[in-house]
Amino acid sequence: MDRIKKSRLGFTLVELMVAALAFSLLAVAVGSMLVFGWQGWKRSNDLVGMQRDATLAMMMISKEIRNAAYDEITDGSGVSFGGSGISFSESGNQIIRDDGMVVVNGWLSPGTFRARKVEVVSADTEYKTNQWVEVDFTLETTTETESYSIKIAPRN
Repeated sequence: MDRIKKSRLGFTLVELMVAALAFSLLAVAVGSMLVFGWQGWKRSNDLVGMQRDATLAMMMISKEIRNAAYDEITDGSGVSFGGSGISFSESGNQIIRDDGMVVVNGWLSPGTFRARKVEVVSADTEYKTNQWVEVDFTLETTTETESYSIKIAPRN
């Protein structure tokens, strides 16, 4: 009878191994969920930041283009406005304003920030001239790449 009582006081080696295996599987599952959750949060946070910077850049540049006369705008690897004296240019992976304000911080694909002045004379009898400025740039994170383009008509 004493033998039966002694065997019920502890766990067998097999029971301990099964419990350790179950705990290990649970720990791996929870750890994987945490890692994948963090990676998803990081990816979406980067994408939101990139889109926020693109929206800010487009708003600031389009405001200056709308307030400038077509002849005051200088295009190329950046864009500058003679009337207001403001310019936007690329510096590494940033778009900066001439006063030092960083408009896009760390997302810009180098060599992609461009501005073009476009002037089209229509063939109708009044010979109307359409003028606009196109601004293009590409932003990227470690997983996403998005190109942005705006077409804005300045005041004439």
